[in-house]
Amino acid sequence: MRMHLRLVLLMIRAFFRLKPHQLNDQSIICFRVMPWDCVLRYMGNDRYHSFMDLGRLDLAFRLGWAKTIYKNWWTPQVVGCHIRYESPIGLFDQFFLRTYIIRTDGACVWMAHQFEKDGTICSSAISKMVVVSKSRIVPLWKFSNYKGMRQWPFQKSTERLFNNVNAVLKELKASFF
Repeated sequence: MRMHLRLVLLMIRAFFRLKPHQLNDQSIICFRVMPWDCVLRYMGNDRYHSFMDLGRLDLAFRLGWAKTIYKNWWTPQVVGCHIRYESPIGLFDQFFLRTYIIRTDGACVWMAHQFEKDGTICSSAISKMVVVSKSRIVPLWKFSNYKGMRQWPFQKSTERLFNNVNAVLKELKASFF
């Protein structure tokens, strides 16, 4: 219930936008930390992921992808997310969430998220997302305004990071369960 009002406001704003944006555009949303977002005066770590969901959704609306996703009953899913906290965001602090696409391939979209307060980055994250249709991953070419692959200078290190973390998680699962 906590994020539903923010979601409704985001969808209303997206509805009144005139045209879809380009793949290299970014979503910048302003939020304020409310008491229900906090754990001991600071925004809780679970809230960062919820705000990133709103950033991804806003970007999907901006790119015109949300209409295709909902029309076909597809489900966007986050495959992985790595976040780094720099400094806390306190109660009633205003911050900006910047979300943009850093890489695409045939099926995955890699997004960067930055939480900025007073001109400084408080937290950064990279998430990998796919769209699923009845247990199958939907290729990105099925989206009407998808213009092909997009790459960024750090793509090899990003892929290595995800692969290394996934390998560690598999080892942990094998040893504890």
